[in-house]
Amino acid sequence: MSWLSRIFTKEPDKYLTELPPRVKEGLTEYIGPDETVLFTLKSRRAIYKSPRWIDNNLYYKTWLIITSKRVLILRNSSSFHPFRDIPLNSINRTLHESREKEYKITIETRDCTDITEFESGAVSHCEEFRKVFDRALENRRDSSKHAGSRGVIKYCRHCGVELPQPSKFCPECGERL
Repeated sequence: MSWLSRIFTKEPDKYLTELPPRVKEGLTEYIGPDETVLFTLKSRRAIYKSPRWIDNNLYYKTWLIITSKRVLILRNSSSFHPFRDIPLNSINRTLHESREKEYKITIETRDCTDITEFESGAVSHCEEFRKVFDRALENRRDSSKHAGSRGVIKYCRHCGVELPQPSKFCPECGERL
């Protein structure tokens, strides 16, 4: 098959939902033992809009991964390279836009916006993706409410780990709080 015909040939579904082996290994090492991967889907591009325009970024052919605690956006690579790590409890609003051959999800947090767009081949998986994503958000909010009896639980906005009280820095990633 020539390189040109590969460009215009639709990718099989498994290439849209199954992570490459080295990416899967890196993901397993990255997430905690109490965290599970709920859904993976390859996107056309991911756009990160930060408060400072100089930090904005754009990647093509990224992976969008939903776990029980966070949303990960990975750069297109044969190994694990996280581009964004968004804790589920830091998400303020989501917007799902569906057209005939295109699907787009916008995730807004306190400081920034992430926009992920999917190609026509992935659109058939997007309804299932939306259900899993909405369920993960609801479960995370419910667990935060039940944990409220211990006081206010805070999570690192960078890596999503639960923070001990009181903390000025994240014990996991070192992010200043």
